[in-house]
Parts: sequence; structure tokens; C-alpha cells
Amino acid sequence: KRPGLAKKIEKTRKTFGLKNDTLSHLALLFSALAHDVEHKGISNQQLVNESDDLAILYNDQSVAEQRSLAVAFSELMKEEYKVLRGVWFENQEEYKRFRKTVINLVLTTDLASPERTQIVKSKWKEAFGEAAE
Repeated sequence: KRPGLAKKIEKTRKTFGLKNDTLSHLALLFSALAHDVEHKGISNQQLVNESDDLAILYNDQSVAEQRSLAVAFSELMKEEYKVLRGVWFENQEEYKRFRKTVINLVLTTDLASPERTQIVKSKWKEAFGEAAE
């Protein structure tokens, strides 16, 4: 082994700002917990085909994901979580960044959306320099 190689690799490893961004860590965790809240167990396309109330409410766009986001943020914004929000977010700008990140992460889980898939592939290529498969 070459001395110092591990340190050199560690120094040059790209983290894209995520390593020390606790708000992004929180958004990732919240998204993971929320992404299938109230999921009916059937595809978005089936909800649209059946003219389900949720499909109508969310205009046939990422129906299950939109519902999960609405439920999760409605819950988070309840008065009983005011203290928690105060701990999580120092100001409104932090909350807005958190919300935007969570929305993007959860909508990305709609693999049937060609528009969303293309956006993800484009962002992957921008970040890592190669196309996502």
C-alpha cells in the first residue's frame, strides 16, 4: 500500500455539498418516510384509468406521489409540530429549501413519468458527467 493514498482519495472524493448539509440529510429521510404515505397499492395509470378522485384532484400527474406529499406536509404543518419545525428550520428560507428538495425527491419516485425520468437523467449527467441507465 502507498502511504497517504487513502487520505488523498478521501480529499478528492466529490460529495456535491451533501456531506455537511444536514438540511438535505433531513429532506432525504423525510422523503423516504413520506414517499408512499396513503399509497393505494395500484399504479398511477390505473388511478387515472378509473378516474379515481385522487387522479382528478392531481390532474392525472404523479397521483400517488402528489398525495403522499400533500399528506406528509399537511401533517408536518399541524400546530402540534410547531416546536419540531422550529428545531428543524431556522427560518422560512430553510423550510422552502427543505420542501422543494422533498417534493423533487418524492416526485422522482414516479418511474412511469417520462418527463420526470428525463429530468433525473439530465441532472445525473450534469452532476456525474455520464448518462444514468
